[in-house]
Amino acid sequence: DLFKVYTVARGNYNVERQTIVSNSFTIPTQKKLIKIYTEIDLFIAGKIDWVEVISRVTKSFGAYVGELIYNTMYNSYSAIGTPYKHTGAFSADTMLELISQVQAATGTSKVQIFGTQIALANIADGAGYSDAEKRRFNEFGFYDMFRGNSMFMFPQAYKVGTTTKAVNDSFALILPDNGEKIVKIMLEGEPEVRDNDGSARNDGQPEFLFGRMIGAAALTVEEGMYGMYKFV
Repeated sequence: DLFKVYTVARGNYNVERQTIVSNSFTIPTQKKLIKIYTEIDLFIAGKIDWVEVISRVTKSFGAYVGELIYNTMYNSYSAIGTPYKHTGAFSADTMLELISQVQAATGTSKVQIFGTQIALANIADGAGYSDAEKRRFNEFGFYDMFRGNSMFMFPQAYKVGTTTKAVNDSFALILPDNGEKIVKIMLEGEPEVRDNDGSARNDGQPEFLFGRMIGAAALTVEEGMYGMYKFV
């Protein structure tokens, strides 16, 4: 974000001009819907807690947004500049180099490292650990610090309706510790909500629909905003 400073002779203003580069980008959005129903007999008999069911719709959409953010980060690997990513077995020196590159690009002195418990367990300091640090490893399943930089665990979950893990266990994300959000979420317009008590249907089934125009994009337009280490 800074401009170059040139050394010139007195009276010489013939230097390369610099301009402001736009970092704007477009986030495409799509309509995402959840639609639920129940049988009218169950509803009338009080066997369905409709309020709780609608609450699950809200939670389900929130879980989808979380998965969208994660997938956007993970799928941005190919767009990250070469100095900020690496694929291979873990090496403390390689991790330090990635951290250094992100620090230099963002002007931060610290980074935060994110991954699943399995991913973070790959990260170990070749300098060794004290007994207290080893006890923390047994407590958390990973060392919570790497060369002064904190590590945080992504919670693991299944993709809805499957036994497939939602979060990849073979990568770690390196973020500057400056509060910058590397994934931008676009919510277009207002949410669409339709709560039908069944009176508009021939079968009398109560329905509920929730929809929203949503999109996400990672800040790969700005080099070095974050780094990624894929373990093999």
